[in-house]
Amino acid sequence: MSEVTIKDVARVSGYSIKTVSRVINKHPTVAKDIRDKVSSVVAKLDYQPNLWARSLRSSRSHLLALFTDNPTIAYSNRIQLAATEACRAKGYHLMSEVARNSDRGMGSMLKTMIAKVHLDGAVLMPPLSDNQALVKALIAAKLPFVRISPSKLLETGSYVYVDDYQIAYDMTEYLIELGHRDIAIVNGPALHLSAAKRLEGFRKAMQRHGLDIRKEWECKGEFDVQSGMAAGEALFARRTRPTAVLGTNDETAVGVMAAAYRKGLSIPGDVSIVGIDDSPIASSFWPKLTTMRQPVSDLGRVATEILIGEIEAPRQRRIEKLGCEIVLRDSASAPPRRPRKSRKA
Repeated sequence: MSEVTIKDVARVSGYSIKTVSRVINKHPTVAKDIRDKVSSVVAKLDYQPNLWARSLRSSRSHLLALFTDNPTIAYSNRIQLAATEACRAKGYHLMSEVARNSDRGMGSMLKTMIAKVHLDGAVLMPPLSDNQALVKALIAAKLPFVRISPSKLLETGSYVYVDDYQIAYDMTEYLIELGHRDIAIVNGPALHLSAAKRLEGFRKAMQRHGLDIRKEWECKGEFDVQSGMAAGEALFARRTRPTAVLGTNDETAVGVMAAAYRKGLSIPGDVSIVGIDDSPIASSFWPKLTTMRQPVSDLGRVATEILIGEIEAPRQRRIEKLGCEIVLRDSASAPPRRPRKSRKA
C-alpha cells in the first residue's frame, strides 16, 4: 500500500493542499468546521506529515533544545514532559541537553551544538536560566530562547517564573501563624539563585515578626534527600532544636523528616516540617508533607508555547508569572508547649 500524502488528504476532504497544510500546522485562523473536517480525514487515512520535507520547505528543523542542570529529578522530569507535550501539540520535537552550570566553556559548547544540530530555539531551566555565558551565546547565535525562573538579565528575552522570595515568605508565615517561633531552614545550592531568594523570603518573614534568626539554623543543602538528612541530623543533635523546619524543596524536607525519625522525634508532634514544590515524593512519604505547590508542569508548557510562538511569528518578549498555593497535609501543626532538648542517643 502506497504512503498517504497531503494530496490524498486534500482530495478526500475536498479542500486545497494549502488549506490542509494550514490545518496540520494548527494555524489559528482556520475555521472550526474546516479544521474538524480535515482533522477527521487525517485520522481516517492515518496521514503522518513528513517533518523532514516540512523542514526543507520552511528552513526550520522544528527541533527545540531543553537545557538542564537541575539536581532535582522530579522537577526536571515534570518540566521535560510538559515541554515535550507542548512540542508535540505544535508539530515540534524536543531534545534534552544536560549542561553543567559551573562549566566555563558554555558558549563554545553551544556553538558546537548549533554547528551540528539545526535548532529552532531553546528553553533554559534553572540554574542555567541565569548562566550569562549561555544567554550571551544564544543572543550571538540569534537563536530564540525562553528562560524558566531567571534572576539575572531580566531585561533580556522572554521568561516564565514563580516568585521564589514570596514562596518561602509565605511558607515561613504559615509556620509562624501555627505558633512556631524557633524555625530553621535547609536551603539549596549556592549556584541556584532561587535558593538565595528563598532564604531572603524566610529571613524577611522572621524579621517582620521580630523573631530571632539563628545562623546555626540556616543550613546549606543541595536540593536532595541526602543533604536534607545531613542538615536535619545536625539540627536535631543540638542542645536546643527548632520546633519547625522549612526545606526549600520537597526532597530536602523529606531528608529532614528521615533525620527526625532517626532521632526518635515525632512529626508533627515534636517538630513540624514543610517543603516547597509539591513533587510526587511529598505525598508518598509519611506523614504526607505540607508544601507549597509550584506549577512545575505549567512552567515547562508555557515556556515552550511562548518559544514556539516567537519562532513562528516574532513578537515582543513575554513575561509570565505563575501562581503557587499551599497544600496542607499532615507534617505541620502547632508547636509543642515547651521545646524539648534533643534526646541522648
